[in-house]
Amino acid sequence: MDFAKKYLEANEQAIKNIKSIIDLEKINCDFEYQDNYIFTKDINFVNKIKDENKILNSIWFKNEYIENTSLPFNSITAIKFPNQAQFHPVKYIFGLVNCIIKNNGKIFENTKAYGVKREGSIYTIYTKDNIIKSKYVILASHYLIINTPGFYFLKMYQSMSYLIGIDADKTLPNGMYIKIVKEKFMLLNQYSLI
Repeated sequence: MDFAKKYLEANEQAIKNIKSIIDLEKINCDFEYQDNYIFTKDINFVNKIKDENKILNSIWFKNEYIENTSLPFNSITAIKFPNQAQFHPVKYIFGLVNCIIKNNGKIFENTKAYGVKREGSIYTIYTKDNIIKSKYVILASHYLIINTPGFYFLKMYQSMSYLIGIDADKTLPNGMYIKIVKEKFMLLNQYSLI
């Protein structure tokens, strides 16, 4: 339970950090607070949603169990998480890039790193053609290139997701919606959110 609470608190802190960066750097990325709904259309998941709600309440995490999500399709029940962050990720990333460059940082694209070594307070990054030295390094790859204590390489697998962009004939409700599917649902007491 302690791990789950820390995970939730870290996510809430991330929203605050992102909002702070947006305000400080004046990044126009359409940031807004929206309610997030995790919902089901399957009667088999109703009790799991109720259990999730009880667990969230037991660790004093703000949420609401609801039976009407006002979605334009059938849904049986949901958990509502208020004040979650919605923003345009590409605009946000461009804002961060401009901030890094403005502050004399360097970004290396299309540069395969083969290793990272820390020597005191300086990191050495080894690439095919160069050696780069830096005080800070951000590893922002899908698969980590270094073996960290978490043994993440053992947890790697290929995955895909789909997105459809459409012009809707109707006005869609505000909010963000995640549908529970059998393979993705885990309770907080199993140390994971959906």
